[in-house]
Amino acid sequence: MTAQPAPELRRLSAPALTAVIGQVLLWLLLAVASAPTLAQSEAEPASGTDATYKLGPGDKIQIEVFNQDDLSGEYVLDGSGQFSMPLIGLVDAAGLTG
Repeated sequence: MTAQPAPELRRLSAPALTAVIGQVLLWLLLAVASAPTLAQSEAEPASGTDATYKLGPGDKIQIEVFNQDDLSGEYVLDGSGQFSMPLIGLVDAAGLTG
């Protein structure tokens, strides 16, 4: 029985890296759109005239990226409604709805 050599590490090409980042962004948008937050339930007016909550500065969001614990977690939107994620940088979330 002979030992097999370890597989070589390869760098992702620019198109492959773009595809990976696109998938992460898609999961991010799906997570933001489908995750109910405490702020949503508190922000709904009693009269029920505007049931759509829009994200804004200071809001906390929970992002779950499948099989990527280092990307998953709680993020707080800064004063301009953005937050920063590893690998993709700043994400503009202001005005997105749940």
